[in-house]
Amino acid sequence: MGVANPPGTPHQQVEYTMLFSILLIALTGCSEEPAPTNGNIDACLGGPSAAAGGEDLEVEISGTVTAIDGESPDMNLVGCAEAPSHTIEITDEAGDVWTVGLNITTEDTDRTPTFAVAEGDVIDLTFREKLVWGTVAGFTLANEEGLIAAVEQGTWGGALNVDDTPGLEVSGGSDVINTEDTDCMPIETFSVIFSADTELELDPDNIETLELDGATYSAFAVASYDYGSGTNCQVSDSTGATAWAVYR
Repeated sequence: MGVANPPGTPHQQVEYTMLFSILLIALTGCSEEPAPTNGNIDACLGGPSAAAGGEDLEVEISGTVTAIDGESPDMNLVGCAEAPSHTIEITDEAGDVWTVGLNITTEDTDRTPTFAVAEGDVIDLTFREKLVWGTVAGFTLANEEGLIAAVEQGTWGGALNVDDTPGLEVSGGSDVINTEDTDCMPIETFSVIFSADTELELDPDNIETLELDGATYSAFAVASYDYGSGTNCQVSDSTGATAWAVYR
C-alpha cells in the first residue's frame, strides 16, 4: 500500500513542507541556554608546625621549587577537603618546606590547572587563610617576571588583598544571570569581571585569555553567587562567593 500524499495541489504540498520545517526549527532552536555552573575552589597549605596558630594565617616566603605534584603531601596548616590535584613544594632559605595545594571542581569534575613552574625555579608564595563565618583561603605565586598565579576562594569577601595582585582587579558582576530556587533560599548567579590590561567578563565555569602587564594569562571564572535569608533555613544575612583563578 502506498503512502497517502498531503492534501492539496503540489504547490500547496511544498508550502506545507516548508511550514513544517520552519516550525520544527523554531521549536528546537528556542531551547534555553544552559544555566551557568558555579564551581568550587579548595586551597591548602603544608609547612612548619610553628607557623600554625590563631584564627588567621598569613605566610609570605621565597624559596626554590623542590617538587611538583609529589606523593601524599601533608597539608597540616590549611587542609583541603580532598587530596589536592596540583601541589608545589617550596623550600625556603631557612630550609623549611612549604607545600601549596589546589583543587578546582565543577559538578564533581576536576578542573584544576597546573601552573608555569618547574623544579629549581625561585618563586614567592603568599598564602592567606581568614576566619569569617567559616574559613576562606587564597594565594599568589610570583617570580622576577611577575605574577605566576593568583587563586581566590572568595567566600564572604575572600582572603587576598588588593596589593597582592598589582595590575589585576577581580569582582562579581552586578546583573543576575541566573536564579535557582532551592528549599532553603534562592541562589543568584553573577558573572566575574577581570580588569587588567584588558577587561574580561565571564560567566562561571568559563576560561579565557587575559592580558596582564604585557603577558598572556588564563582567567578562570569558577563561581560568583549570592544567597540570602529564606523561609526554610536559619541564614539571616546575605552570603556568597566570587571564586576565581588567574595563571600562566
